[in-house]
Amino acid sequence: MIIGIFNLIGIYHATISFGIGPIKFNPIFLSLFVIFLAVNRKLIDQMFHDEKRKDTSVSEQTAEKEKRIKSFESKFQTKSETELKRIADENSGYVEEAKIASRNILRIKYVL
Repeated sequence: MIIGIFNLIGIYHATISFGIGPIKFNPIFLSLFVIFLAVNRKLIDQMFHDEKRKDTSVSEQTAEKEKRIKSFESKFQTKSETELKRIADENSGYVEEAKIASRNILRIKYVL
């Protein structure tokens, strides 16, 4: 693909090319390369992952988790102590954020 971009090989008898000085580019290969990058973005991100993006991703995930916990806390404020204990149970089937929120409310309201 790279060789085709620089117009060193061609797939047609007649080619269209544009250039900057002595370097010629083939727009067909160039557009195919751009499409390839767009379609395979996740694969390329996995191959060339950036540690800074990973750290940002972890902090974003933590912030999102805190946001969901706060949302569950506001929803669970009207629930009774027994309902909150049922939600906080490890085998309750609720998501982890809901369990944490119910434990927080139990700690604050009912001194668990």
